[in-house]
Amino acid sequence: MNDASIFLNGDYPINDNISAYIFGGYSHRAGKSAGFYRLASDSRNVPAIYPNGFLPFIETDINDFSASAGVKGSVSDWTYDLSETYGTNSLAYRVTNSLNTSYWAKSPTDFDAGTLKFGQATTNLDIFRAVDIGREFPLDVAVGGEFRYENYQILAGEVASYAFGDSTKKAKGAQVFPGFAPADAKDKSRTNVGAYIDLEHKLSNLWLVSVAGRAENYSDFGSTVTGKFSTRYDVAYGFAVRGAASTGFRAPSLAQSYFSAVSTNFIGGVPYDIITAPVNTSLAKALGASKLKAEKSVNLSVGLTYDWENLSFSADVYRIDITDRIVFTENFIDSAKVGTYQPTNVSKFLANQGFPGIGGGRFFTNAVNTKTQGMDITGRYGIDLSDLGKLRLTAAINFTKTEIINKDDIQTPEALKAITSIPLFGRVQQALTEVGQPRSTYNFIANYDYNDLGVLLRTVRYGDVTTVQIISDPVRDQTYSAKWLTDAEVSYRLLKNYVVAVGVDNIFDVYPDKVLKINSNNGIQQYSGQSPFGFNGRFVYARASVKI
Repeated sequence: MNDASIFLNGDYPINDNISAYIFGGYSHRAGKSAGFYRLASDSRNVPAIYPNGFLPFIETDINDFSASAGVKGSVSDWTYDLSETYGTNSLAYRVTNSLNTSYWAKSPTDFDAGTLKFGQATTNLDIFRAVDIGREFPLDVAVGGEFRYENYQILAGEVASYAFGDSTKKAKGAQVFPGFAPADAKDKSRTNVGAYIDLEHKLSNLWLVSVAGRAENYSDFGSTVTGKFSTRYDVAYGFAVRGAASTGFRAPSLAQSYFSAVSTNFIGGVPYDIITAPVNTSLAKALGASKLKAEKSVNLSVGLTYDWENLSFSADVYRIDITDRIVFTENFIDSAKVGTYQPTNVSKFLANQGFPGIGGGRFFTNAVNTKTQGMDITGRYGIDLSDLGKLRLTAAINFTKTEIINKDDIQTPEALKAITSIPLFGRVQQALTEVGQPRSTYNFIANYDYNDLGVLLRTVRYGDVTTVQIISDPVRDQTYSAKWLTDAEVSYRLLKNYVVAVGVDNIFDVYPDKVLKINSNNGIQQYSGQSPFGFNGRFVYARASVKI
């Protein structure tokens, strides 16, 4: 990766009651990552171009820009903040050292595979004041409104990146990442209008209570009202208990509603070209997809805090229930026999729907209801070493468990049953939801500052994760053991406004466990993409920053 960024943060007092501010930034990142090696004898190779096989690369150019500007001040007893924020992100794909097998010896080896874009503009007005209600403490009132505009685009790649060439019997599109076709191209927008009120009051010097409500309307998903109640009680000096209960609403993102692409997925160690079909397309509907609904949630938490001199500590337990959670379906693949599932011919069905040469399909769905329970524990301690500087120690531990609570009620659409016995949301996706992420994470950080010198040491433990195969054979399921990763950085401040730093992420070059040979596509796919810390090993960097 090559990464460059610039940020701005400033304010300007207009008069005693009004000030203007602006902040924002721009970053550019160029990346290059390898796919999996195509052997010389692989049906996806053209020996005339790559007599020894080839390793394709996905190259990306990411441009990210955001800026906010606003005014804040006071009128009478009210304090206000009016702002406008705009942000945009583009992700351009290029496939190199590759080929389109269907073009055979005439195939290019580099491809413009298309671009993803997202833009968002948000207008916010927040107003605050303290209201005397005849009690010892005033009632703090906050009200506000928001208008948001979102736009999502998919730009098609060059023809050779997605099309069939001379041979429709060979895989079409650039190997490792077929480009976005004109049928994938999208330009979708929506708006959202919201308003909130937040009331906070100290019932006594020790007890704080807060109540909030929010109403919003999406142009594509209608209206909703959510609320929150929270409280905090100071049991003793420095020690308090707290709790909160709230409801949540999340409309499907534009990407979840409209993303469309063909990608190579490894299933049981075998590569399949899988199409992700937006739920509003004829293909997705033919597979049994229905319009996405918004996710709704109930969130409960209770905890305690302790803050005394150089020591602070907090511990919270929580539960989050999500209804109609948006997830991917299983990959409905073309196979003679997949474990206990019966023979299918999905590719023929897809070809009849106008998608020849595709080995399987999937889509987003509101298939599951989940319950997540967990605990967050955080502790911080600062040590003043006098003339030798300052040392800050931080420990953060998380335990999380997610369960699907409606497994027995998940229904596979009849349209899907007619072409495959693979269920809508089977063992692979269920395992991804329940055991596919670490159930525990430990994070320990030490920061040492001495004059202009800064030293950071951090070690993180990721708990184990489990993957299962669509083939119902426990021998092929795999649990990847927990791993510790350690990072370090040394920085130095020059002339007050300049900082230079060098650092190493994953000092000890830790890798996840290797994939079982039976699932590794003859040893090509050595590591699982489900690893919570990837499989790139040690990462060394240098950075410089300037404050103007």
